[in-house]
This record gives sequence, structure tokens and C-alpha cells, in this order.
Amino acid sequence: MKPITLRSKYNFQETLKNMEEAISRANLIIVSRINAQENLRKAGFNIPGSYIFEIFRPDFAFQMFSRNIASGIDPPLRIYIFEKDDMTFVEYYRPSDVLKKWEEF
Repeated sequence: MKPITLRSKYNFQETLKNMEEAISRANLIIVSRINAQENLRKAGFNIPGSYIFEIFRPDFAFQMFSRNIASGIDPPLRIYIFEKDDMTFVEYYRPSDVLKKWEEF
């Protein structure tokens, strides 16, 4: 499975803000925010901006779990925002690729 990687036209902080707003508009729930840059800084390491949103759509997850409880291994899905070479990128796996092993979806 190959991730989709898009270059953002915004800086890192603006991309985070825009992504959070887009997730909300799409009726998704952010179940976790992982600031990898900050977590590594606490451990004494320095990396460029690195942030993960874990997202979830309850109605869809309920359908998955109702059909096959083992499908719970896959949600939440992740969106990774990172800085590289003074640019900001958004990376994710296409949900249909992640969930295709549960053929009913």
C-alpha cells in the first residue's frame, strides 16, 4: 500500500489549522493528536514539524464493527503532516486501500 503525499501551499502551522477545520467539516472526529516533534523534543531530539491526526467516523465504524468486529484493527485512520526541506506535506493512506481487506466495504 502506497501513501498519498501532497505538498501543502501553507506553512506547517497553517496546514495543521486547515486540516483540523477540514476534518471537522467532513463530520469526522479527531480521536488523537500526536505531536511527534514535541514528543521527541522532550526526549532530547530535534526534528522538523511532525504531527499526526487519528480520525474516526462513528457511523461508519459502527457499520464495520457490526459486520465484523475484527475490522476494529484498522480505525482510526491517520493523517500525517510533516516538514521537509522547508516545505510542508500531508500524507495519508486512501481509506479504501486500508479497508479493502474487509470486502464488505
